[in-house]
Amino acid sequence: MPRHYLFCVTDAEWAARALEASATVADGTSPAAASSLASTDFVRLALKYARVADDEGGASGRRVPFGTFSLLVMAAGQGRDLADALRRMVDAMRLLRPDLVARLRRGRRALSFSLASGTASGVDVEIRTEFLMLAVHCALRWLTAASLRPSGVRAAREHDDHAASLLSVLGCAIRRSATGVTIHYDLADAKRPLRLRRYESWATQELPEFYKLLAEAMSPRSCAAAPNDPQKFVSHVDRLIAGGLKGESRIAAELGISPASLRRRMAEAGASYRQRVEAARREIVDRLLQTELRLDDIAIRAGYSDVRALRRACVKWFGIPPGEYRKVLR
Repeated sequence: MPRHYLFCVTDAEWAARALEASATVADGTSPAAASSLASTDFVRLALKYARVADDEGGASGRRVPFGTFSLLVMAAGQGRDLADALRRMVDAMRLLRPDLVARLRRGRRALSFSLASGTASGVDVEIRTEFLMLAVHCALRWLTAASLRPSGVRAAREHDDHAASLLSVLGCAIRRSATGVTIHYDLADAKRPLRLRRYESWATQELPEFYKLLAEAMSPRSCAAAPNDPQKFVSHVDRLIAGGLKGESRIAAELGISPASLRRRMAEAGASYRQRVEAARREIVDRLLQTELRLDDIAIRAGYSDVRALRRACVKWFGIPPGEYRKVLR
């Protein structure tokens, strides 16, 4: 992922500090000097910025309170099926995101959902619009409990600073023209019923759902071997971890390499398997502590044997036990 994309979806000063502190290095250089960023780190940092800055508008200049997108997902979740969910999301966007132009059109072959800025233009605007559309698609996957794959995507025309589309992970053809983004779903998918999410919230599933999509986009089942590029290799390992695989031996087996090679390849990329597992667990714990889940449930979801192990991890990461950290977050 081009490094400068992070500056388009977050505040520039915050992004610079986050990159300095980032554990993942794309090509073996320092994070500040690297020209690219692992896709998993890009998503993680972009979502973290929205939370800590209480702003989902990124560098747009218009503040969008954190939680706005969750409200959009809640509105969509009241629908009967995918088409109804998108209709409700369009209606909710008119109230919650008046800066955007959202449209839904049903054709003979596809259901087309479009997003564009109604107040600004430029490369940074198009990158933010793509990221929002990616979030919408992930939310629809979660609401339908299905591995949705669009039949096609139209993204903004290519630019020197916007050559790579964030939507390339969707696994379909992308046409580049004009401005804004349009995603097309088969009419058969439009009728997919929504799954009842009575005890779950999008806030706790956002990052895992992004990771599931990334894991599918680069599944070892569809790749002949582990990626040679250090950045892609670390991203690949992150996706396998997010997908539920545990242990160096299992990860290595999925990649078709030995555990020793896994450790060597991670070291060459400036990372380690243990480090990436811990980073994934920390992100999960940080998000779940913002919910009403009990500590023993959080421990299980994060892969810990009991609450004591969770407590030790929180003291290591945050300097205080999970209960106290939960109060800080509130």
